[in-house]
Amino acid sequence: MRTAAVLFGFSWACAVPVSAQVDACDPEGHIDVALIVEDGRIMTGFADYEANPNTPVIVVGAEVWGSLYQEDVFDPFFTADPGFTALSGSGFPSGSLMGFNVLEDLLYWDGQDEVAFGPVPNDEEMRIRLGAQNRFVGTGTGFVEGFNFSVVGSQGQVHVHVSFFLHGADGNAVPASNDGVEATPGIYLLTYELKNNDALVESTEPLYVVFNNGLDECLHCAALTFVGAHLAEDRPVSDLDFDEDADLDDYAVWSPCVTGADSPWTDLCCQSADFNLDGFVDLLDFGVFQRTQTDDGDGAPSPG
Repeated sequence: MRTAAVLFGFSWACAVPVSAQVDACDPEGHIDVALIVEDGRIMTGFADYEANPNTPVIVVGAEVWGSLYQEDVFDPFFTADPGFTALSGSGFPSGSLMGFNVLEDLLYWDGQDEVAFGPVPNDEEMRIRLGAQNRFVGTGTGFVEGFNFSVVGSQGQVHVHVSFFLHGADGNAVPASNDGVEATPGIYLLTYELKNNDALVESTEPLYVVFNNGLDECLHCAALTFVGAHLAEDRPVSDLDFDEDADLDDYAVWSPCVTGADSPWTDLCCQSADFNLDGFVDLLDFGVFQRTQTDDGDGAPSPG
């Protein structure tokens, strides 16, 4: 399991799951997929533009990002997040091409019961677009060869946003107010890899974007933590605020969800607090938290 080496230098928020006020647990603001080359392979993390729009903070060690639909009332099934950023000195050869491939079908969770991804319910699909280039992913599409989205600059730099459109059963992203059909509310999971056309640069491990289409943000948090801990394995299972460490902030999220060994959890927003997946939030889970706690002073997560 790969872990981050630096504590993120920006604010994160995931409200206590039983609270009526729930914030996103992925970072807010302009946060891109950070790209660098290490030992001949593309490595990814977060590029935070909030502190300085001209010089983002780069933190490597992440393979999962969140994104939201229905933020723009005029175009609710469009988002251009996350983008892709590589700074000067990133290690990418000047003039080389950055691109992507989709690795499997678009998956879906309806937000009911525990997190479990399966086929989309009503033939929804995602269109990934840049200019005249389009790729479509849905049920049965499997591996989809992507396209190149950027030419690497003279110093190894990249900064680009592609478009992600979520289509309903009618095959477009037009809201129901216009044509009566739109994508089913739920959590959509895109699995992809990033690549460079230089033969000496190896593609990434599988990467994940977890899109929330109209569900409570605590359910988006549950999906993000599930994907991070159990699919990407890029953070401890006890990282409930999704900042790649396990500390007192995560305990503050965990503790209101405690049920004890005799009472199964029922609040879907608390399912991520059940670290050992036995149906209860109890002292066994607290033991997992203790073993994965990362308050060692440098913010580096322990294996979880």
